[in-house]
Amino acid sequence: MKKNRISLFLILIYLLSMAVTNAFALNNDEVMSQHIKEADGTSGQDTNIGSGVKTGHIQNGAITSSKIGFYRKVVVVALSGGNFTSPVNAVNSITDASATNPYLVKIMPGVYNIGTNSVQMKEYVDIEGSGETVTKITGNINSAYSGVVNGASNAEIRSLTVESTGGGGTDPVVIAINNDHASTKITDITVTNSGGSITYGVYITNASPIMTNVTINVFGVDNNRGIYNQNFSSPVMTNVKITASGGVNNAGIYNYQFCSPTMTNVTINVSGASWNYGVVDWASSSTVMTNSTVTVSGNNSYGIYGQYTYSTKIDHSVITASTRTIANDSSSTTLIGNTKLDGGTILGAVKCVGVYDGNYNPLTCP
Repeated sequence: MKKNRISLFLILIYLLSMAVTNAFALNNDEVMSQHIKEADGTSGQDTNIGSGVKTGHIQNGAITSSKIGFYRKVVVVALSGGNFTSPVNAVNSITDASATNPYLVKIMPGVYNIGTNSVQMKEYVDIEGSGETVTKITGNINSAYSGVVNGASNAEIRSLTVESTGGGGTDPVVIAINNDHASTKITDITVTNSGGSITYGVYITNASPIMTNVTINVFGVDNNRGIYNQNFSSPVMTNVKITASGGVNNAGIYNYQFCSPTMTNVTINVSGASWNYGVVDWASSSTVMTNSTVTVSGNNSYGIYGQYTYSTKIDHSVITASTRTIANDSSSTTLIGNTKLDGGTILGAVKCVGVYDGNYNPLTCP
């Protein structure tokens, strides 16, 4: 009898030891999901059946900011959920940008109305929208010295629309993008300006911005300029489309005082004013134009117009204008190669090679 009790005792100890061991080592598939009962939902520690996280059942305080990864040196502008809702405040918040510490301001889809303020770009801070058709910065500042966006050197603005509507002051001048001593890169941008007596799409002073894949539309009540270059400016323009319409005096590109823009695959359409000019070179300015199209229509229409000692070079392009395709004064010269001149006659000193008219008849330049 005593032996039986000892045997039973040993068996009991063995079974208990097995139970303890298995408590710490479950075999694969030993516990099935249907055997797990949901918690009551009052403590915030509900058990989830299946994969993922059950909506609304994450314990309060379980996720903190230190556990969430963010992109460094990226400031997000969004209508909701970003760091800022205004691109003006986003750029202004950056105070330590440098060549070794660059930033990106990323603007999510939406229309951002900044009123009479300006987005003042900073060196080594790029501004990137989410696409020209889905991200727009619009403003109504009237000023001869500031635009909706003011550029900066060593910085790029890209993939958005800049719109100026004017009406925010008494100054007749309205500028969409202003580059004053600022050689900004402007890429994949649409510019619209319709709000002033004197409207400028892009205004450039003593700077050499690089413009690529840019569309500019200006239409005001008086003078309209798609791009205005002055005082030793030398922008590089590639795949740029400019439309200037309405008003009294229009010009696609206006160069004033020692400017030397380079134009490749640029399309200019000017119409609807009392005076219409495709490209104006004034006061020792010169343009280099390649694979470009200039179309000017309406009263007093001039394709290329030059005054006061300038020299313009045009290759593989099409110039269409009813009054004069080319008009120079006696101190200026235009050099033209392999180009169609369709419409009005040539005036001034022009040297031509391989030039023909709208009917593909060869032209002899004066």
